[in-house]
Amino acid sequence: MSGKAQHARNPPPRRTRTVWGVILLTAGVVLMAGTLLYLALTPASTPANGPLPAPDAAAPDGTAASTAASSAASSSSAAPSSAPAATAGTARSFAFTEETKAELDALLAGYGEGVSVYFEDLESGYTYLYGADTRYFAASVMKAPYCLYLYDLVSQGKADLDAVYTYTAADTAGGTGVIQNMEVGSVFTLRELLHHLIVDSDNVALRILRRAFPADGFQAYAAALGLHRPEDVRHINDSYIHAADAGVYLRALYRFMEENPYGAELRELMMQTRNPMIRSGWPLARKYGWADKAFHDMGIVYAPHPYALAILSDREDGTAQDFAMFRTISAALERAALSA
Repeated sequence: MSGKAQHARNPPPRRTRTVWGVILLTAGVVLMAGTLLYLALTPASTPANGPLPAPDAAAPDGTAASTAASSAASSSSAAPSSAPAATAGTARSFAFTEETKAELDALLAGYGEGVSVYFEDLESGYTYLYGADTRYFAASVMKAPYCLYLYDLVSQGKADLDAVYTYTAADTAGGTGVIQNMEVGSVFTLRELLHHLIVDSDNVALRILRRAFPADGFQAYAAALGLHRPEDVRHINDSYIHAADAGVYLRALYRFMEENPYGAELRELMMQTRNPMIRSGWPLARKYGWADKAFHDMGIVYAPHPYALAILSDREDGTAQDFAMFRTISAALERAALSA
């Protein structure tokens, strides 16, 4: 056997074993210190004293969502598609002071009978009503909730904005609008008719649409909104209204414009409507009505705290004094709305 092989088989001297032990011990200490340093510097996914992540409330297979979608798809054309939005957290606390209400009552009383007001702070739900029981011929303010009904049908897949409709001799009507100056036989998409109905308050557009979407469907839809007097809804242009039901329509319009994919389009139309009676320093989506014994306006004021406002009256001449009355009432209610 060679000396080299023999040397490899013999145990190392005692001094050599001691050196290796020191080296291994030092390496272990360094490794442990490095591990502890890494753990100290690496951020935890959940803070040590913070709340644990909340479990996902939705079912993993989307069963609840599927059921809701099926229910909406099978609903009748008369059922509004939008439900009231759930309030996140605590609703805004707001109310007119007794002094403010007394001032508003005195202002409105100064105009005599035949003037009613509905005001609602849309964040808190606080309402102010004056002349609540007075019933008025609705005139063209009803074109806004009728458009709401038609846009809701579109959102449910029961109407098509690109569908084409023809102006026939049976649709001829006087009063407001521009289609009456066009040739019989002219064609319009549903979207174009809705534009004319709101922006121009077009009576021919209403007749064309009413042939395609009869009043009975709208009557059922309006009743489902929670009207106090659903019997006042007739063939849209011959309906009646009082202040509380103006509030029902305005809440439904606001909810739709905030929640529905087609809401922005409806809001844009209502921001272009003519003959401003209600005035505001803030963006305003509105619809007026003006006929015999009817001089009305109602809309949503997009102030820092949005509010709904309807002013109904039995004026009919549209004099400078009538428009001034609406400006004064609007300004008083805007000051009250922004007081908190």
